[in-house]
Amino acid sequence: MKKKKAKIEDMSGYFEGLKEESRGPGTDGIEAEFFDEIEEEDEPAASKPGRKKEKKKKKEGKVEKIEYELPFIYRFLIKLAILGVICLVCFVFLNKKCKVKKFEIIGNSWYQDEEIISLVKTSKYDKYSIFMKAHYVLKEPPIREFIEEIKIEMVSLDTMRIKVYEKSIVGCFKTMADYMYFDKDGIIVASRVERQNNIPLVEGLDFSWATVGKKLDIGNDSVYKTILDITQAISKNKVATEKISFDKDLNVSIYCSDRNIVFCGIRERYDDIVNNLPEILEAAEKDGRKFRMDMSKYSDGNRDILSEVIEERADAPAAEPETTPGDTKEE
Repeated sequence: MKKKKAKIEDMSGYFEGLKEESRGPGTDGIEAEFFDEIEEEDEPAASKPGRKKEKKKKKEGKVEKIEYELPFIYRFLIKLAILGVICLVCFVFLNKKCKVKKFEIIGNSWYQDEEIISLVKTSKYDKYSIFMKAHYVLKEPPIREFIEEIKIEMVSLDTMRIKVYEKSIVGCFKTMADYMYFDKDGIIVASRVERQNNIPLVEGLDFSWATVGKKLDIGNDSVYKTILDITQAISKNKVATEKISFDKDLNVSIYCSDRNIVFCGIRERYDDIVNNLPEILEAAEKDGRKFRMDMSKYSDGNRDILSEVIEERADAPAAEPETTPGDTKEE
């Protein structure tokens, strides 16, 4: 070990001598750099930890720089291809599984089912159940004059349910050209050329004016209350009614759809009569004849009804012709 140490010292002295001898004008920088490099090689690695790290870092930097990357155009095309495959899968799924094939419509009586379907299919994407459901989560479905509200439900991926909530129409009256329909609050909802059969027609009153969206103007608040009382009771008890007629003294008669006529007169309340009509009309139906029933004095304490036959049974035997005594038949 001592010999090796001596050799290293001799070598150091040798290089120092060369440095001194070789120095001359214009050579200081080059020689210094040359001898510094030699000294760096001779120095033990442990005595220069900082420099070793620096070299290692440089080496690692070189490794990162030579990593291979695909060109941008290839990376773009690969992403585009993946996106295209995803879109294709979604398109096939929508057309095979999510295309609406059936509509269930509930609560609709004023419109054809096709009208309700076309009403809610406002976008070309509404033919898919998922899109239609999402569409009407964000906004309310459109409505028409006789509709209060529409709710849309997804029964399955290919079936949609449309619930129609209609306005409560209690009556109508005839103008020059149209039938004006009004609701339980007396608001005129709409006008139509044709008449809906299950809506009672109000006759015998002179309406000064009528505007859709406005309250019915009768000119007499008591008559207005009478119409609402009767029509609401008829709707509640589901009495099939052809019309409600007022005479010049404002006596009320109810013309039932089965051709029976109920005379109510003038009363404070009409629901006590109308509430009993289903049972009374059922009894008349069993009898087979049509009556004009005077119920103007009908009450809980007086259930007597004066009835007049206005139409005999169809199977009733024809009455024999009267003959005058003394008539003789010519031979």
